[in-house]
Amino acid sequence: STNHVGTLLGVALSPLVLLPGVLLAHVRMRRWGRRFRSDAFKRNFLSLRREMSQARIMHDSLFPDPIHGENVDFDFEFKPMRDLGGDFIHASHGPDGRLRVLLLDVTGHGLAAAMTVTRLSGEIERIFAEQPDIGPAAVLQYLNHYVHLLLSPHSIFATAVIIELDPRNGVLRYANAGHPPAFLKSDRDLPHRL
Repeated sequence: STNHVGTLLGVALSPLVLLPGVLLAHVRMRRWGRRFRSDAFKRNFLSLRREMSQARIMHDSLFPDPIHGENVDFDFEFKPMRDLGGDFIHASHGPDGRLRVLLLDVTGHGLAAAMTVTRLSGEIERIFAEQPDIGPAAVLQYLNHYVHLLLSPHSIFATAVIIELDPRNGVLRYANAGHPPAFLKSDRDLPHRL
């Protein structure tokens, strides 16, 4: 009977022999799990940074080059709030030499706004390609229709102002669609170039 008690006691206490190994395995698994999550987070973060950098390159490629003409020079500086933004500038010459500059601001910031800019940029290019002589107000009407049909159901909106300058006769036409007022600076307000 004492033998049975000893056997029972040995069987009951035998899992305790495994306890140090189980504790060691648990500590190692926790450490490995933390390192794995940290490494995965770093990989995902670096991948996201690469994608954002590539998206910024694509986004910046939509912007126009400076325009230098006989009577008019056009240039701009773009500084988004974040890596990407919802502001956009389109500048081009009409078929008769008129300079058209369209400034667009999509609601929101970041990637969603930049993706919307990409869509609107394509629509602007389509409008000017199909109707090279289109006037400022008509451009904004087409853009408004596009935003209303495709973007507003997702609560995405935009403001825009377009300015068209005919350097031959000095006539400036513009249209505004909810954008803050645009200002015209004279030569005397600008810094002199050396």
